[in-house]
Amino acid sequence: MHRLGRAFLSAFAACVTTTLIFSRCSEPVSGGGTEGGNVVAGAFITENGSASAKVKVLLIPSDYNPGDADQNSPITAASTASDGSYSFDHIAQGNYSIEAKDTASGKKALVTGVDVSGEDIRVPTDTLRHPGAIRIMLPATADAAAGYVYVMGTTMYARIAGITGDAVVSAPSATPLPPLCYATPADPTPVILRYDVQVAPGDTTVVAHSGWRYARRFCLNTTAAGADVAGDVADFPILIRLTKNNFDFTQANADGGDVRFARADTVGLPYEIERWNPLAELAEVWVKVDTVRGNDGTQSLTMYWGNAEAAAPSNSGAVFDTADGFAGVWHLSENGDTIGDATAEAHDGESSGSAATPGIIGNARTFASGNFIRIPGLLGSPPNVTLSAWVRSENAEGRQDIISIGDAVLIRIDDVEEIGTSGSYHNSTIVNDSMYAIVSSGQYIVNTGWHYLVFSIDATTHTQTLYIDGVQRAISHDVNPINYAGLGPDTYIGIHGNGKTIFNFIGQIDEVRVHDTSVSADRVKLCFMNQKQADNLVEW
Repeated sequence: MHRLGRAFLSAFAACVTTTLIFSRCSEPVSGGGTEGGNVVAGAFITENGSASAKVKVLLIPSDYNPGDADQNSPITAASTASDGSYSFDHIAQGNYSIEAKDTASGKKALVTGVDVSGEDIRVPTDTLRHPGAIRIMLPATADAAAGYVYVMGTTMYARIAGITGDAVVSAPSATPLPPLCYATPADPTPVILRYDVQVAPGDTTVVAHSGWRYARRFCLNTTAAGADVAGDVADFPILIRLTKNNFDFTQANADGGDVRFARADTVGLPYEIERWNPLAELAEVWVKVDTVRGNDGTQSLTMYWGNAEAAAPSNSGAVFDTADGFAGVWHLSENGDTIGDATAEAHDGESSGSAATPGIIGNARTFASGNFIRIPGLLGSPPNVTLSAWVRSENAEGRQDIISIGDAVLIRIDDVEEIGTSGSYHNSTIVNDSMYAIVSSGQYIVNTGWHYLVFSIDATTHTQTLYIDGVQRAISHDVNPINYAGLGPDTYIGIHGNGKTIFNFIGQIDEVRVHDTSVSADRVKLCFMNQKQADNLVEW
């Protein structure tokens, strides 16, 4: 590989949308080819549907490099007739692009994937539109004297000589373009910078992080049509689910180590891969966004991949930063009995009997009677605290503790007889009465599938708030502080926090978190809307 190719592959400097490589199919014309080669024919029209006459049309081999003076890849030229039609005669077999330009209006068109293979070809009619541009952010290692960038199989290229910042290439609006490449006269072998660049008429598409050959933009939709969150949420780990429907795993490294994420201004974002399974074509990735804007459908991020030389900087501690209030985060995705804490504090737990099982986000843990996970210590005994977990309870009656810090603070599913229900039982989630406050939802959740439970204590306002599936279900006010002293001494998932095997949880638990702060209702709702199986936040 050319030295600049290696430099590009080691750089990560943006926002470009990609899809699968576009090939506008040409159709064979009955009757076969003419003597000495095939006929390629088609037509161009204007945006109002009229014929585009006197338009210059070029038939270009698909591997053509416009900066290589010594190549043996000739271009064939023609012009459109009064009805917008054109034709090329005696064309050798091969794959071609057709590039058209109306010199009067400046409008352009590009047709790719014209496969000449033994029969005359009828190319579908295409429309000339205002061109856009590609702005390529060049690394400092680019050859400033002789290097150039180009779109393979077209005449579009720009020399780097005299450029101190970005190279700009004018481009027809095609969806998407052939590969964007770099080369030098001394070494015209193409270094592919990006596949599948899309250019909209009159717009400029920015190509950054050039060592990553693929990129795809996605939006965070918090409007009423999306996650329906009104306020901004800071330092938020968004969940990105990848499947065969939105990602080609064969284009990335086997472990996903070349995946990167960036804001629209090209600034990179920390991320953590929770699961990467290319055989099953499934992955879950957490990406930290400094601010998710409320009631906004335009905020975009870009995912990059396709760099065989990239290291794997998955960094859970940067995503679930203790400076952002995360005291402990357990994805519960492990197959063994050591349960890792995603924060840098490494409050790892040890499982006693719980087993890995498919969850709401990758793997979860399933609990039978007496199974639990013990996490040493009380996580700093925070005066303000928020506990959250995804749960699927399968026990018909009795109290079930999900997570508790010592004997003081817990989320519990509790069967209690509600007044006026004629002896029927409903679920409640409470805070232990050592806090002298019981917050009851009255909502039945046993044997009703997965639910997202959040309990938050704000010691400043003396408020205890309970949320189920992103909605506030109960609130209470009590002036007593959380009494951690002499309790515990550990944190437990699946049983009571004093270490006794009572109040056993039966069912599945996933994505347990402890914040050392109370959290906003907007944050709770955003978590639920993003993490539930039908994600309402991320739009590809």
